[in-house]
Amino acid sequence: IFMPLFRRSATPQLLETLQRGAADLADAMRHDEEEPPPEATGSSD
Repeated sequence: IFMPLFRRSATPQLLETLQRGAADLADAMRHDEEEPPPEATGSSD
């Protein structure tokens, strides 16, 4: 939803970080249904 806003002033690196964060969040939410992880920081980098 707010991607177009960011794209104007965001660097490719920042966008990549945001995308990675979103992917990590989605992955954590998916795993939350079966086995909630103790801490949702950087699991596999």
